[in-house]
Amino acid sequence: MSRPLLLLAAALAAGAWLGQDCSLGQAGGLLALAAFSALLALCAPPPAARVAVAAAAVALGAAAMGEERTAYDRAPLRAWVVAHPEGGPGAIRVEVRGRRGTSRDVRVLGVMDRPAVAAGAVAALTATWATQDRLARTGAAGLAELVDPVPFLSELRRRGVRAAVFQQDAGPASA
Repeated sequence: MSRPLLLLAAALAAGAWLGQDCSLGQAGGLLALAAFSALLALCAPPPAARVAVAAAAVALGAAAMGEERTAYDRAPLRAWVVAHPEGGPGAIRVEVRGRRGTSRDVRVLGVMDRPAVAAGAVAALTATWATQDRLARTGAAGLAELVDPVPFLSELRRRGVRAAVFQQDAGPASA
């Protein structure tokens, strides 16, 4: 065979594909099979050795995928995400400090809601404003470049997303 590494890579990939539903116990058995196949490859004539190496690669790929899948399923964040599919309530606060003319200015904006609801409302409102030619410019840009934040947050609030503009002296004021 002129490209033995190609055979090895294909065998590993095939093993990874086959091992998608492999348990940790099965992965241990596959590792033992891979070790046995590797030992056979050392003792076998060249054509049989290639087959034994390929078998070991398939077993290693499947065992690695099984171990990875088990580690993924046992990860604490994964368990939390499964228990809270939407992630629960979330919030974001943005503070911008700078100069406006000759004076210093601070603006603090915030939104609090369930992430999926807020994301959907922002996407829907942005699309609506785009069809109404209310965006600041055309072309690719971040949302901050496209909308005036106070009217945008006000419209989000009207649609049920909790948004606020925090005034420097007066505390939070609804947008």
